[in-house]
Amino acid sequence: MPFPDPLDWLNIGNRHFDMANYEEAIRSFEKIPSIDAIYITAMFKMGEAYTELKKYEKARQCFEIVVDLDPQDAEAADRVEKLKELAKNPKRKKRAIFAK
Repeated sequence: MPFPDPLDWLNIGNRHFDMANYEEAIRSFEKIPSIDAIYITAMFKMGEAYTELKKYEKARQCFEIVVDLDPQDAEAADRVEKLKELAKNPKRKKRAIFAK
């Protein structure tokens, strides 16, 4: 059986993410090579998964990679800023920061 291609890993990761199995989603997204076009999508989804796991520093790092690779991605840039704000004010609830 051949290894899944990057799009397969993205789909596998998305299925795990949808089932709230964030650790498995991250493992799937990590298998996508950085030279592949869908790598940006995988990094964004990894950021979302890390956010759900309350691993905010790792989430911010993922979103920063997205912004580095695609400076026009306003949503990723917004997530970076919100995660920076959360790091400065850890007592604020995630819901309050991400609701803006």
